[in-house]
Amino acid sequence: MKKTKLLDPRQDPLYSAARALVLSAGRPCESLIQRKLRISYSHAMRLMRGLEGDVITAPDTYGHRQLIKQG
Repeated sequence: MKKTKLLDPRQDPLYSAARALVLSAGRPCESLIQRKLRISYSHAMRLMRGLEGDVITAPDTYGHRQLIKQG
């Protein structure tokens, strides 16, 4: 089976689940997405970058991200 690389994280089938998870938890965290969705850390990072692109989270600053958009 050949893997296809998604260029836009928002096209990922798990993007909406990651978005809902971050908004409900109130804290954007790659490890939270990784654990809850049972995916690799790099996959969680790609999803988080998509959330940054949608201005739901602020970029990582000193190891802490901030939630910008609520609900």
